Amino acid sequence: MGCTQKAGSSQVVDVLRYGERLKVHGLNLLSAPGNDAVATSALAGAGCHMVLFSTGRGTPYGGFVPTVKIATNSELAAKKKHWIDFDAGQLIHGKAIAAAAGGVRRYHCGLR
Repeated sequence: MGCTQKAGSSQVVDVLRYGERLKVHGLNLLSAPGNDAVATSALAGAGCHMVLFSTGRGTPYGGFVPTVKIATNSELAAKKKHWIDFDAGQLIHGKAIAAAAGGVRRYHCGLR
């Protein structure tokens, strides 16, 4: 249930079955296999337009849904700089989220 730990203080509003479409705005959980490719395909099937994919190991995933790869630490981001879109380790080192997230905002705006 790592997804709920990453959700902060948001309340879960619904739990979707595999293949079920999103019905309610808010934090929805999806009951799907944990395999990266299958899980993100299931997210797309539920109506997801973008995947925020956090990784601590640097999984080289690239799916058919626009995906922002988030490194959980700066060492990984430096090592896999061609695979990672956002270095969340910057936040641990004291960088403000608004400054750190600039690249992700530009990426998202380019998709519109």
